[in-house]
Amino acid sequence: MKTTICLALSLALGACTIDAGAADWNAPQDPFPVYGNTYYVGTGGISAVLITSPAGHILIDGGPPGASKQIAEHVRKLGFKVEDIRYILNGHEHFDHAGGIAALQKMTGATVLASPAAAAVLRSGQPDKRDAQYPTLQAMTPIAKTRAVRDGEIVKLGPLAVTARFTPGHTPGATTWTWKASEGGKTMNVVYGDSVNALAADGRSFSRNPLYPNARADVERSIATVEALDCDVLVSAHPELSDLWEKKARQAALGNAAFVDRDGCRKYAAKARAYLAKTLAAESGTAPSAYLLDDTEVRDVHSHALNRDYQVFVSLPESYRSSERRYPVLFVTDAAYGFPIARSIAQRLAKHAGLEEAIVVGLSYAKGDSAVYSRRRDYTPSTPRTQSYASDTPGRAVAFGEAQAYGSFIADEVVPLIGSHYRADMRRKIFVGHSYGSLLGLQMLLTRPASFEHYILSSPSLWFDRGVMFDREQVYAKAHKDMTASVFFGIGGLETLAAGKKRSRSEEEADMVADLREFDAALQSHRYPGLATRLKVFADEDHASVFPLVLTHGLRAYLKKAR
Repeated sequence: MKTTICLALSLALGACTIDAGAADWNAPQDPFPVYGNTYYVGTGGISAVLITSPAGHILIDGGPPGASKQIAEHVRKLGFKVEDIRYILNGHEHFDHAGGIAALQKMTGATVLASPAAAAVLRSGQPDKRDAQYPTLQAMTPIAKTRAVRDGEIVKLGPLAVTARFTPGHTPGATTWTWKASEGGKTMNVVYGDSVNALAADGRSFSRNPLYPNARADVERSIATVEALDCDVLVSAHPELSDLWEKKARQAALGNAAFVDRDGCRKYAAKARAYLAKTLAAESGTAPSAYLLDDTEVRDVHSHALNRDYQVFVSLPESYRSSERRYPVLFVTDAAYGFPIARSIAQRLAKHAGLEEAIVVGLSYAKGDSAVYSRRRDYTPSTPRTQSYASDTPGRAVAFGEAQAYGSFIADEVVPLIGSHYRADMRRKIFVGHSYGSLLGLQMLLTRPASFEHYILSSPSLWFDRGVMFDREQVYAKAHKDMTASVFFGIGGLETLAAGKKRSRSEEEADMVADLREFDAALQSHRYPGLATRLKVFADEDHASVFPLVLTHGLRAYLKKAR
């Protein structure tokens, strides 16, 4: 089950919001309470849930192979005994959710419970050939102490009562589990939502699978089942699909109430139904197939400060899964354009130029906004004082000047998200921007420069708002004696003043090369001890063509030689 990001032919963001797997299934993740006697004990990429009681505990799922030790440590860290786990319940029979169950069963002596189809796979250790993902599924260690449950059966242990809700389709044996948890006098309906996405391996069809002809009908029925559940708190088998990490980010402020979302199951079902529609359209030939980038994922992120939704694209190095080291990380603006370019250039420099590998993070435009509307608002430092602009979005006034708030979103929400879920070397963060994206980089450089150790800034729009960044550079210089950062400036040699024009601080009469030289000279004139800048002009390149060259040379400056 490869992790992929879907790029529509138009590179429109949001074309594919459900990915087939987390970036790193065994990524470290501290355990935490969810609600009442329910705790998250899984990894950073795969969910596992512990339900506790004085009579013993119930564990749901065991993560991928190798995750058992981490899950057991999580149980102990929460103050419970692993040996008190009496039942291990399985969501579905794929190795990323059940591969660690055999080792956990051996540690605990627990009985493993699953649907009949899933139980057969767990007992044999061999993937089900009916599964549309069969060619990509790994075998698992067989589990002898496994018992099949009935649809609707209630698993009881002391005061605990957990109900099996069969939700096949993603696999023939998929099961969702429900129970009640109480806290502070309030009782909530908790759902462990198993996967209900219609997925097939390359070369296989989900809807026209002769070994599982009822897959479509099953998944449609399962989506409806999940949608209709009494559901106050949802934890999905892949945590990001129920926005678990976004809710976890609010836990410090809201307590466990952060996980209460009474529309959670309905939203989860809606995503699955939309994904099914795309799968059926693609398999019927009515829609072109999406282009897939291996080893990437999309994370939906809600900015609480901005009250807007964004996406974060993550590309992992080729060696990520086979190593334990940490990698420098690039944060790239204008993700629709910049992310695939930065990913490809970083990979080629690692493979053919001997540079170290890096994690690449793409920063999307706001969901529901056009690229023009989003970047004007989020990337610019001020509202233009003289030039007037027309909105490209009917019914919405043009917006500018939120770069400081958006920069805080990156530094305070996105950067910690990447640091907590990936093996990123957070001492080597590189900001990458072009045009307005570089304007955003300058805003961060002049307000919170230590947010990134390095900045690669391509063709910054220094003409914006009559050169407001020159004013802000002087303000910074008067208030500070140092600027700790390293900046690589790059620009096309053709980004100069057009013939017959008189240079000014306006888009139509800007000499961007001269502007950048002037800005760089101003920075250097202050002799900040911690600042290093480089400026390179690329002959015969213009504003539209120069970004890949600036990025390449910037990465050569900031990534080490790996060999």
